Amino acid sequence: MNTACLMHNTIDSSTLLRKEVSYTRKTNREIISSHNQLIQESVFCCSEVKRHIQEVRSTIDRLKKHSQRVNTYLNIRAIELSQEEILEDEADKAAQDMLFHDIRNPVNNIVSLAHILKKHENLPEELKHLIDLVDEQSQKVMRLTQFHAIYQQLELGCYQPRKVRFNLVELLEKIQRYIQGQHYTNPVEIWVNGQSVEIARECMFFSDPQVMELMLQNLIQNAVEASPSYSAVRVEIQGRFEDEQPEADSISPITFISIHNEGMIPVAVQNRFFDKFATHGKAKGTGLGTYIAMLVAKSYGGTITFTTSEGHGTTLRVHLPGKLLI
Repeated sequence: MNTACLMHNTIDSSTLLRKEVSYTRKTNREIISSHNQLIQESVFCCSEVKRHIQEVRSTIDRLKKHSQRVNTYLNIRAIELSQEEILEDEADKAAQDMLFHDIRNPVNNIVSLAHILKKHENLPEELKHLIDLVDEQSQKVMRLTQFHAIYQQLELGCYQPRKVRFNLVELLEKIQRYIQGQHYTNPVEIWVNGQSVEIARECMFFSDPQVMELMLQNLIQNAVEASPSYSAVRVEIQGRFEDEQPEADSISPITFISIHNEGMIPVAVQNRFFDKFATHGKAKGTGLGTYIAMLVAKSYGGTITFTTSEGHGTTLRVHLPGKLLI
């Protein structure tokens, strides 16, 4: 009986072992199948990723080529526009030159006629006043045509500075009379090294009086227009006369012309005060006055600076190389 029981137990163990082996084999097959499926899916995903990468690269290449074509087109168009602008500028300048030339000749005749009429005696006062008015307005037009020609040369960088000896005080007094004739409420005062012009001696300077007039008239008129009503504009010449002994550590002499008014330069325009077309708050302002003035100063190796604040007003300083002559 013991033998029979032993055999029965052996059979049961063998059966159980076979079942376990069969289950293990089945499980292994399922694991291998699942693993193979994962590998296939991974391979498929990798191929999809590669395909997408290739598509992205291809898209990037197309975008680069398109960008290059766009840049090439823009560069060509910029050159074309630049050439068109140059041609338009040249045409505009030629038209302006012709216009100012056509204006200058008849106005010259009007000025000459006014001077001839002034010489006649026994003219009625009303007629004298009208002749003076015609002369004044004609002179104004002549100045504009002269200044236009100088301005064009300055902007193109082809202006050749000419230097002659002239009285800077007389030039400022001429500008003073011109501005007073415009009926502003602001008086223009002229000073020389701290002395009023009535007691100061002559200030001879070596430069182009016509160009200096263009610069200073723009700056002084701007100062007058920016001033509160009835407040004075002070113009002062500051420099060393040629007969004065230089200081031991003196560098090349500089003559300053300062222009002070009680107004403040608006914050919005301070950083572009000398830029072309920079203007603020003036309905008829062109924004060219300070721009032209800086062109003039630079053409003589000088510059213009300013300080401005509320309560202290604005002071422009024109820096020009050279002494005051006697």
